[in-house]
Amino acid sequence: MTHPVSVQTAEQLAAERRFSDAANLYRSLLEVEENKADSTLWCSLGRVLMQDQQFYDAIDAFTTAADLDPENPGVMAALGDALATVHEYEEAKLWFEKAAFLKDNIRYQLRAGDMLAYLGKYDEALVYYTLLSSKYPDNADLLHNKGKVLHHLGRTTDAMNTILEEIRLRKEMTGRSPDAGSYAKLAAAYKRIGMWREAEEAYAEAVRLAPENPEYHMFLGSSLVMNGKSADGVAEYEAAAELSGGDFSLLLEIAESATKFKMYEAAIRIYTQALVVRNINGDAWAGIAYALLMLDQKTEAQAFFEMAKASTSMREIPWADKLHKSYKTEALDRAFP
Repeated sequence: MTHPVSVQTAEQLAAERRFSDAANLYRSLLEVEENKADSTLWCSLGRVLMQDQQFYDAIDAFTTAADLDPENPGVMAALGDALATVHEYEEAKLWFEKAAFLKDNIRYQLRAGDMLAYLGKYDEALVYYTLLSSKYPDNADLLHNKGKVLHHLGRTTDAMNTILEEIRLRKEMTGRSPDAGSYAKLAAAYKRIGMWREAEEAYAEAVRLAPENPEYHMFLGSSLVMNGKSADGVAEYEAAAELSGGDFSLLLEIAESATKFKMYEAAIRIYTQALVVRNINGDAWAGIAYALLMLDQKTEAQAFFEMAKASTSMREIPWADKLHKSYKTEALDRAFP
């Protein structure tokens, strides 16, 4: 039997963002013979491995959990999420479909549709979402996904009308349940159609309601930058990094967002914070290299780019792996052939 105190300790370590320590504790528990068939423990291991960016090990853990508990849709969906993270969209779609067959959960159905979109099958995704709309006519998340697909299909007017309907529903939701998450989703909808002033106001409300949430600070920062308030935006990104609690994955996400919104100096500082947590990581080095390139510091950029290519990262993913590829690496490849 699993020792409840050990599980609680692992959960506490994860809550403190000490994901590697939590994973080691779960692994030690799973070495005990009577725990090896505990699908819940395997799933817990998979979740902390995902948070620690050990994606392939997480897939192995979720696969074991699914083998041990083959009728559990939650495990299936977790495995689907992990596979999607490494761009195995076809296989991920199958797992989401299996989960949706066993349990009528719109999240599983939406994720199956997501996989069609990620595969570039936008026509199929649109048909899929349209069929779902007859079952869930007032679901804002469904409208969100449908709007993205319509945009990819070049149906600009239909996409705009769909997003406006999403905004209407989300505004109603903030009236019924005025929590930070509702305001953040409303802001995201505004952002998608360039309503940056409204997005800033909604994200500011999310930050007011949940001031310890680093992602809300990050999103508010991007809105401030788009509204011409660069100094305030940088301050929000710095606050997000400070609130990250040393979460490596989150620091990378914050730095990536800062890069996207052309706050290159802030991005370098945040990537550097991430490298304090994990000092060998090709993606972080490539992020710094790209930011330096954009700042026209080419010598320094090339040095960091070479470090990135030489690294197989802590997860031992080869540099050629698709997970490393992005607009940043494409620009760096062109600059330093």
